[in-house]
Amino acid sequence: MSRAFFGRDREIGRLEALYSTPGFVIASVEGPRGCGKTSLMREFCRGRRVVPFTAVAGGRDRNLAALSTAVSKSMYKGLRSLVRFSSFQDAAGFVSKLSEKGRIVLVVDGYDRFPEDDDPVAEAVRSGAFRGSDVMLVLVGSTGCTAGRRYGTALNTIGLGPLRFSEVVQAFPFLSPEDAVGVYAVTGGEPSIISSMDVRSGVQWGIDRLLLSPDGAWYRDPLSRTSLRGSDAYVAILSSIGSGMLRMGDIVERSGIGSAAACSTYLSSLVREGVAERLSPYGEPDSRRSMYRIRDPAARLWYSFVEGNQSIIDYRAEDDLYGPLASAGMDALVRSAFREICVQFIEGNHAFFDMAPGEIGMWWGSDGRRSMDRIDIVAESDDRSQTLFCDCRYRDSAVGLSVLDELEEKSMRVRAPGKRRYALFSKGGFTPELEACADERDATLVSLKDICWYR
Repeated sequence: MSRAFFGRDREIGRLEALYSTPGFVIASVEGPRGCGKTSLMREFCRGRRVVPFTAVAGGRDRNLAALSTAVSKSMYKGLRSLVRFSSFQDAAGFVSKLSEKGRIVLVVDGYDRFPEDDDPVAEAVRSGAFRGSDVMLVLVGSTGCTAGRRYGTALNTIGLGPLRFSEVVQAFPFLSPEDAVGVYAVTGGEPSIISSMDVRSGVQWGIDRLLLSPDGAWYRDPLSRTSLRGSDAYVAILSSIGSGMLRMGDIVERSGIGSAAACSTYLSSLVREGVAERLSPYGEPDSRRSMYRIRDPAARLWYSFVEGNQSIIDYRAEDDLYGPLASAGMDALVRSAFREICVQFIEGNHAFFDMAPGEIGMWWGSDGRRSMDRIDIVAESDDRSQTLFCDCRYRDSAVGLSVLDELEEKSMRVRAPGKRRYALFSKGGFTPELEACADERDATLVSLKDICWYR
């Protein structure tokens, strides 16, 4: 598949609005590695007067030389000798002067390479070098890279995460709803993974080429994308979590790490790097029943399909490794992804549920009869006048009345504001019995086709 740009309509819209604002404007585009920050800016800048500058490692002098080259090559086509600046303020003043002839977008990619205590870009802004200009300055870097920096003006921050399911559906309209869920489950909506996957050949073939071949684009240690080095403990922890959710005590036991204190330290590093995440039951932010799961899509793929199977993959003798290695892991991955897709549907379709959502989470607990009860989604309205309890079933058979009965029973054990309402999400549809009584029991029924249609 070509690396064509897709999705990000909302983000492009925000950038367009800022571009249309006269005078000097400063914005930041932030997000984790692989989320498509540079691709977004490349698409936005198409056809505009742009100075695209990517910061490099090595200090001010090297970056000033790189900025001089960027200005020269982008503003003066065919120029034999480069414009050379003595400082970043000088460069900013030069670009500001050029903007008298029309709007200029100055992109500083890799912005997080500038330390907060030695940031020549922020200094140039504070010096007033852009004052009165028609420059749109866009800082591109990792999440939080502009936090705490002082510019003397407000920053318009555009945070990028994975693509939403609706964007995947829109980008690949030839996919069936089931295949669209499969693509989203495998890629986690991460553009860099989607771009490596030929979705036209099917999800199974895509997984095989991405992961189950020693030459696969994503057949590499997921921790190589982070700054975490030198400890097998990270691998042990991620391997113990796999594609599910575990409490701290279970992770300590499965990983073989000696104590909860040591495990907590490693988990904190994984959470900080965005590889793992800590989840608490809805309404209990400091609960001791918190659980951990893998957050990074590349890491989820690795520990769902590859971990423990490297020897088979490296010396593969079979044409088909998907069946013996990936089918079971795929089932768990799809079920988890379907819940995330349902959350996105609630967030993006207020009229469908007649409520604007506020806090959204998951709830779990024990009632003494079962080891664990779970409610897939608990969504408060933003005015706290109602709470929506949801069950998400990704299976071929139709969901029946017993599922609603069970959901209502479990919801009574959750402290939640306002009126209690219910929603059932199902791949396989609903039984006539459930459809007949859904309205009188204030239950909204949402099929996979509904999700793909409404987006």
